[in-house]
Amino acid sequence: MAQRESAARFFLSVWRPARPFRPLAAFPDGQSQQLSLNPDMLHEQIYTWCPEEEIWGGIIDSEITNLLRSKLIDGFNPYLEPAKRTMTHFADAVRTLGEVLINHGASISWSECEAVAERSDQESLRANTALALYLHLQWVLQVFEHLPGATVTVR
Repeated sequence: MAQRESAARFFLSVWRPARPFRPLAAFPDGQSQQLSLNPDMLHEQIYTWCPEEEIWGGIIDSEITNLLRSKLIDGFNPYLEPAKRTMTHFADAVRTLGEVLINHGASISWSECEAVAERSDQESLRANTALALYLHLQWVLQVFEHLPGATVTVR
């Protein structure tokens, strides 16, 4: 099934330190001098998730949306160094999302499931996308939090 294109897509990746079998070398375009590569800076992607639903759609309060975007997207931007995107930082962001769901439940609503709506005009299912996001992020945390050097990116 093709995923709906949207500027507000949420794309999560989990990374681990790469373990190259052989030493790596890089040669910039047109240069004969080798660049030294720090193997500790190489990471490989081990998990990705891009939900079909618009995860921010059920959050009514724009202040809450901005807080969560800041914690999850800005806080795990791929351009940040890996030390700022650790599983410890991810746990803090997941905890913040959980606190928002508990303390501001009235500001979070249910919405139509886009994936089901595309399949059939007869069916209509509703989802609490913020809660679904929280549950999935908790699962990601439980699975990868003990992996040495694991980091997260969110786009």
